[in-house]
Amino acid sequence: MSLITNLMYSQMATSRKNDAEYSVQSLRQSKMDLARDSVSFGNTNKVFAADKKLTMASLQNQFIAKYMEAWQESLDKKKNKDIEKQFNTFA
Repeated sequence: MSLITNLMYSQMATSRKNDAEYSVQSLRQSKMDLARDSVSFGNTNKVFAADKKLTMASLQNQFIAKYMEAWQESLDKKKNKDIEKQFNTFA
C-alpha cells in the first residue's frame, strides 16, 4: 500500500472513529433525556424498549470506534514501516 493510500485510509478511520464517538455521546444524552422524561410515560415497557434500543445503538457505535482506533493504529505502524523503508532505500 502506498504512503498516500495509507494516509487516506488513516484519515477515513479517524473520521469514522470521531463520528462513532459523537454518536455514543448523543445516545448517552438521549438516555438521560429518556430517564428524565420517563415519568410522563405511563407504560414502563415502552421505556425499557427505548432504553434497550439506545443501549444497543450505543454498543454498536462503541464497537465501531474501537475498531477504527485499532485500524488506525495498524495503518500508522504500516506508514512508519513504509517511511523507514524509503529512508533505508535512499541511504
